[in-house]
Amino acid sequence: MAGGFQAVAHGGSDFATLPPVNRSRLHLFLALAASLGLAPACGDDSSLAGTPDTSIADTSSDTSVQDSITGDTSFPTDTNVNDTSLDTGPSDTTSDTRDPEGPLNGLKEDPRFLVPGNRAAKSQIAAAGTLVAWVEDVPDGNDTIPALVVWNLVDPTVAPRVYAPPNLANPRSLVLGPGLLVYVDDRYGDPDLFAVDLERGTERAVVTRPGAQEHPALSGNRLAYEDCSSCVTGDAEVGREPARAVVVRALDSGLEERFDGLDADRRPTFGTLDDRPVLAWISGRALALKRLDSVDPELTIDLGASLGAEAEVAAVAVWRDALAFRPKPLIVNPDSMIVNPDSMYPSDVFVAALDGSVTRLTTHAELAQGMDPTLRVPGLSGAADAALTWLESTPGDPALGRLRVWRSAASTVVELRGLDAFAVGTSLLAFTAPRADNDGASDVHVLLGELP
Repeated sequence: MAGGFQAVAHGGSDFATLPPVNRSRLHLFLALAASLGLAPACGDDSSLAGTPDTSIADTSSDTSVQDSITGDTSFPTDTNVNDTSLDTGPSDTTSDTRDPEGPLNGLKEDPRFLVPGNRAAKSQIAAAGTLVAWVEDVPDGNDTIPALVVWNLVDPTVAPRVYAPPNLANPRSLVLGPGLLVYVDDRYGDPDLFAVDLERGTERAVVTRPGAQEHPALSGNRLAYEDCSSCVTGDAEVGREPARAVVVRALDSGLEERFDGLDADRRPTFGTLDDRPVLAWISGRALALKRLDSVDPELTIDLGASLGAEAEVAAVAVWRDALAFRPKPLIVNPDSMIVNPDSMYPSDVFVAALDGSVTRLTTHAELAQGMDPTLRVPGLSGAADAALTWLESTPGDPALGRLRVWRSAASTVVELRGLDAFAVGTSLLAFTAPRADNDGASDVHVLLGELP
């Protein structure tokens, strides 16, 4: 890999834990504390860059969660006067939280990556600043329940902090923002948006309207998400309803701005163009872009001529002075002559200029089933040297995943079997892949340094 590696020493003793807060299941947290007792090991780091789409820089040398990403942590109720449906979530509830009062007791043995030493299935990875977050299965008698885990890489030897809000059901689509972790959960029967204050450990239901609210994105005090509160059951395939809209919510005031057209509007992402904040999203078979500091209407780039007749866009990202995107893969018969027989999951990466012209970046890229299709741009996405990152599988071997970075050409940063999701933070890259020393379950891997 380009960029090289530098050795980092790790070590420490068992970390102390606080008594559980507002919970009667003490045995759960005894099991949780045991699950975070980590095997001693040490590995070297490597090179990766920049901040995620949230554009949150960390300048603190403190290892506290709060200081790693600073900003407004208030969670107002919905005050949008144009919206007649009310959020139905409860008031703040206190999460059972493990504070990182002592050092983490070692890491799994690995020559390249920092890997937490406990044995537990981990998924839904996110990163911002120096923080990495994920969902972890915590022992609960003969079963497991999900918990939210945040690890501050300012000092990798300090134990991660664990949040276990009551009634957490199926947390996913995690995003880190100023002092908070936002995620989707369906504890009320459909996808809704929740957030945990990383310092206080309190959880708030942010948006819990009827219908799905999902695919959140954060930029400072702005939360963007996909909203299906106006969808009618049966009017289209789930996720493709014409009434699906993109909403931008101000976390400090609760005011919202809604973007919806004739086609489904989905997958919002933040970025910068000319040092100005922008929002991009998928609108049917087109890409949409809105400058957030302007009253100008959104710009729409029609991809009809660039997509196959049945193709849909899977992901979009603001990159340099354009929009990068990739289509949702169409799984084809291996004997089909429509595509190369060893190309089972074609999903190449393209770039759409603001004038509508489209350029292909990759040829014969793959996207295995279940692999995160997201395109991510660390740092200021509009910078001339901004890197574009994505996952792809290999032709004929979809289980072998690669993390790719494009500057002037594509380079491979990581190639591992089972690699299925990734996130980027300040000078770190994190991803999930199964490990034999994690009972074969997916585990968190962190790579420190600069992107190649």
